[in-house]
Amino acid sequence: MKKYLIALLALLVIALAACSSDSELTKSGKDPAGIHHNRDTDQPAPQSWEGSDVDIGMTEESAYKNATLGISAAFPENLHISSEAELAAHSGLTADTFDRAAIADAIENGQTVEIFCASELAAPYSVTIRVLKNPLPDGDEAALISHFSAEAITEFEQTGVNVVSAVAEAEFCGQERPVLTLSGSAEELPLYETILYLPCGDLLYTVTVLSGMTDRSAELLGLFEAIN
Repeated sequence: MKKYLIALLALLVIALAACSSDSELTKSGKDPAGIHHNRDTDQPAPQSWEGSDVDIGMTEESAYKNATLGISAAFPENLHISSEAELAAHSGLTADTFDRAAIADAIENGQTVEIFCASELAAPYSVTIRVLKNPLPDGDEAALISHFSAEAITEFEQTGVNVVSAVAEAEFCGQERPVLTLSGSAEELPLYETILYLPCGDLLYTVTVLSGMTDRSAELLGLFEAIN
């Protein structure tokens, strides 16, 4: 069992390298318009598209809050919270350019930007929030799931085998929301992924829970609360 767990952890590290670095935790809270940075206070955001208003939220210790989405979550204190440098690296940016303008520009150019990740490799599980340009501004969550399902399955197959996907419902911020669920196995151990799509105008936010051994998606999505 021990070597199985080690193998599973290795797979999760490969699949979610964005959440498993040894950099220090992000400790300080930031303005919702510019989490993890404050150097661009006087720097105007791009005005060419609505994505310049991207809200990447505020992280303080192990808690996350996004005013635009109206959500917050307090994660267990033992989790690793990805630092600014980690988040930037996983999105093809650098810590020096991980500001609102650079993030908006990256999204405009078709990149998906990781804005939060909490992980626990001993469990193992992770919760990741990303933002990208919304390919279906007039579509609902069901349409987005249909649009992204093939891509999500392909990515999951790189980690696990015998992949099964389904559209289900999960409680998020006190409401039942449609989600894409995937399950498979690695070294005969179960892997689970649940993806929630949150459209916000011309932007799309995703919340992804990846867990091994036991499906913890309901527990982890249940940490999120609605804020006014």
